[in-house]
Amino acid sequence: MNLELHKPTDELIREFAHALRPIDRLEISLLTEAGPPYPALLDSVAHSGEDAWAVTDDGLPLCILGVAPHPHLPGYGVPWLMATPLIEDYKTVLIEEGRKIVEGFHAKYPSLANIVYQHNRESIVLLKRLGFDFISLTNVGSLNAPFYTFVKHV
Repeated sequence: MNLELHKPTDELIREFAHALRPIDRLEISLLTEAGPPYPALLDSVAHSGEDAWAVTDDGLPLCILGVAPHPHLPGYGVPWLMATPLIEDYKTVLIEEGRKIVEGFHAKYPSLANIVYQHNRESIVLLKRLGFDFISLTNVGSLNAPFYTFVKHV
């Protein structure tokens, strides 16, 4: 295992967009009204600025993640993570390192909140293991897709 943390370049963002898990591709399309993953990832990275990273193992894409300031709630950060199918082999590491990453997010934002597609079981399990609470289920977008709101406070 040779995990590497990178600042997401355009090339890396494109690579991740093509390699995402099907459930993450679906989640992006539901949130962007059937838009492709690349512009959504590019937008997330841009909003996160220095707080966005891409994780690879021996050059293979595992996940891309970050936190951005909430556009309407001062003191809130919006954490996000999209993964490739390869992440399944790294669940233990993802939870261990994820806890450290969430602590780092909390150093900048006392509260974290976002939404996750109701059927994205892998992400929901991870978020629960990282200590996030699920507070509501809301239909989002023109397709009325069901998304959970999740939060974590310091």
